[in-house]
Amino acid sequence: PNLLTIYTKNKHYTITEPPERLKKIENVIKELGMPFIYSKDEAENLGASLYKEGKIHALWTSDTDAYPLECKLIVKGFGRNNKDNVDFIYAVNVEKIRNGLEMNCEEFRDFCILLGCDFNDGISGIGAVRGHKMMLEHKNLETAAKNSKYENEINNMKYENSRLQLTPYETGFRHEDMMINTNKKINLDDKILDIPGVIETIRKIKNFEKF
Repeated sequence: PNLLTIYTKNKHYTITEPPERLKKIENVIKELGMPFIYSKDEAENLGASLYKEGKIHALWTSDTDAYPLECKLIVKGFGRNNKDNVDFIYAVNVEKIRNGLEMNCEEFRDFCILLGCDFNDGISGIGAVRGHKMMLEHKNLETAAKNSKYENEINNMKYENSRLQLTPYETGFRHEDMMINTNKKINLDDKILDIPGVIETIRKIKNFEKF
């Protein structure tokens, strides 16, 4: 696809909010005593890196690109069992999935790249079953390319860049930066919340995740 097609596709999956509204959401989070940090690149990569450093317990995201980022626990949202009147959280145990596929972290990352991610498209003719068989046999994309009829297609994926984007890194944040301030006096008045603006943003994010 040409650059315009790629731009249009990515723009369709992007939520844009005015900076002043995002600032108000940031204020709400801080007023709750919760830490708030900005990511300089992909937020999922930062979150997974913080997990690997032991600074957070789980990563909340609907982006499946977080799966190969070595974060073992991915939270996807809230749920409710109306019959038993119980609230719960949807979560994915990525380590259990990876172990079930009999792959280590590097093999699982290459498997995800082979099937397609934000940084490269998948390959026509290679689905989860065939891709899984290829990775079990060849262990990495280099060897899989050399020993299959998809050599050109795999090499054209530029998977080295995808690996780089899907590799955790040293964040530079301290444990103190991730701590919840339990002594914070919560002041959730209308001036801080800007209730209509915040709710509108949350609704847009919620609908986006369902898309």
